[in-house]
Amino acid sequence: MQAVICPPKVRLILPVAVRGQAQVRLVLRAVGGQPQVRLILQAVRGQPQVRLILQAVRGQPQVRLILQAVRGQPQVRLILLAVRGQPQVRLILLTVRDQPQVRLILQAVRGQPQVRLILQAVRDQPQVRLILQAPVKGQPQVRLILQAVRAQPQERLILQTVRGQPQVRLTLQAVRGQPQVRLILLTVREQPQVRLILLTVRDQPQVRLILPAAVKGQPQVRLILQAVSGQPQVRLVLQAVRGQPQVRLILQAVSGQPQAILILQAAVRGQPQVRLILQAVRGQPQVRLILQAVSGQPQARLILQAVRGQPQVRLILQAAVKGQPQVRLILQAVRGQPQMRLILQAAVKGQPQVRLILQDVRGQPQVRLILQAVSGQPQVRLVRRV
Repeated sequence: MQAVICPPKVRLILPVAVRGQAQVRLVLRAVGGQPQVRLILQAVRGQPQVRLILQAVRGQPQVRLILQAVRGQPQVRLILLAVRGQPQVRLILLTVRDQPQVRLILQAVRGQPQVRLILQAVRDQPQVRLILQAPVKGQPQVRLILQAVRAQPQERLILQTVRGQPQVRLTLQAVRGQPQVRLILLTVREQPQVRLILLTVRDQPQVRLILPAAVKGQPQVRLILQAVSGQPQVRLVLQAVRGQPQVRLILQAVSGQPQAILILQAAVRGQPQVRLILQAVRGQPQVRLILQAVSGQPQARLILQAVRGQPQVRLILQAAVKGQPQVRLILQAVRGQPQMRLILQAAVKGQPQVRLILQDVRGQPQVRLILQAVSGQPQVRLVRRV
């Protein structure tokens, strides 16, 4: 165990060789009273490589975390930037040999969050793209695209607003005898127009379209598509509460097909709430994305769970405390894979607190980096156990 307490300008190079010769470099500098931290952990023979860069620009922290590995191990990149007090988060998880690829981008434009979630996979795995753009004149715009390969369903859900009237386009296309459904809901002079086109071959699915009377000028639409012999079941419910649309899209399938649930609830004090849940069967990834707003501050939670030794990623971006964001990144793995925890807590008296914990199994190094601030002076503790 080694502990170092240093003034703002510190350079620590700790080369240690343990079955792979890990190299650790810690550089702490201060620019204009703002600390800058760089942590580089390199290893050989399939060991993880970690780079942590913490910079401060005009009192706003910028965090970059890069975890690279060899021989099919996961690659993680976390970038937290701040533009005019609005956090921007980019999380990229790339893997090898049919492992899932996840990209989460959270940006803010004029105080309105924009979320893009892209999940790509290989060999008949589902591809999901969720784009939540900033609202136009207070009306949210949502685009959900689910693409698949080899007779898997393809879905596109686009919810736009024109002059306060929602426009919904749902397109479900399939291959080799699967049903093709197109639903277009347009409004002309406050009167809704519905167009439904259903083409099927060798299955004769059952379709129900219900358009009840509008409630206080807001249309309510329910589309239920049921099929036979393991065909997908789709339910689309568009309701309105106090002038705010609520959209629920539920796609259920049989025999190992993916299950997707998209819920767009009414905005709370002008802030939208989005929940995306993708569940799969037989070792397929499970993704949960929850974007909530509390007191005008967005809260994002991304949970990626997998089966049979696949990585588990949890990204939690909580509401800022006194204007300082709180970020928690937890990467857990099975069977000797590295376990990483990155916690960026709210600053204490204007000084950020960073905790990086890297734990490993079977004789691998354990690294703990704690950056705290006491009376305006940063304290660095680097603890390494073998």
